Amino acid sequence: MQRWYLSQLRVREIGKTNRGKEVDGYQLGAGRWALGTYWCSWFVSAGFRAGGVPTSYFGKAASWADKGHIILNHGKPVAGAPAPQVADVVCYEWGHSRVVHTGFNDLWGSTSMCQTVEGNTGGGKKSRDGDGVYKNWRLKSQVAYVVNVIDNPRYPRKHD
Repeated sequence: MQRWYLSQLRVREIGKTNRGKEVDGYQLGAGRWALGTYWCSWFVSAGFRAGGVPTSYFGKAASWADKGHIILNHGKPVAGAPAPQVADVVCYEWGHSRVVHTGFNDLWGSTSMCQTVEGNTGGGKKSRDGDGVYKNWRLKSQVAYVVNVIDNPRYPRKHD
């Protein structure tokens, strides 16, 4: 899966339309109705499909962060949960009362920073509506949740 999301780093929208050949491909995983919508979550879904992880698809970033999958909650480890690993899902609230953006953890490490790969973002900007797929360095304190999907890909719903 890491190989797939790293291969997507040059994907860009056409204009600021949430559209483009590859972007449309991520969105079409959910159906034609998803074309032109925010696509960070569609990017994550596409990554799991490409990696052979059978998971539900989601239109809203918040859908990934359910109790059964959260391993880190606002900087605090969940008891008995594994440490963040490559291809875990990172979720951001950025001043909202719910998750508004998501992407992949690429490097967690022991510093105050983590490296992520996110779709529908702008290189390093705190943005949930960017123009492409970028690798970003983020402060861990910006991450609301880290979610482990690979070890438990089942979600209680089919889609949003």
